[in-house]
Amino acid sequence: MLFEAIKEVKAELIIIGDGELMPLCKKVSGETAGRVKILGYQDRQSVFYNMRSYDCLILPSKWLDPAPLILAEAGYNGLPCIVANHGGLSEFIKPGINGIYFEPGNMSSRANSS
Repeated sequence: MLFEAIKEVKAELIIIGDGELMPLCKKVSGETAGRVKILGYQDRQSVFYNMRSYDCLILPSKWLDPAPLILAEAGYNGLPCIVANHGGLSEFIKPGINGIYFEPGNMSSRANSS
């Protein structure tokens, strides 16, 4: 869903991390004229430091994580977040103040929202 949404907006997406979705990430990167960049694994300190240069954090996780540390770190850095509305993810977000959330499976509904 995130990859479908990025095709609809004029934005650059930076993917941090490794995992089973890496082949798909690389495929989408090739289809978006360089607007999707893959950094791979980054240590926590690098992620936290570089977070200050980003416009927002997108966490489209399907996992029901009750308290993801990355959202607390984003909040500390004043970084707005776009997260799935389930588990503990949406508990960190005050819509219109520090981010927005979307219904799982429907991220593209937020791609063109204000």
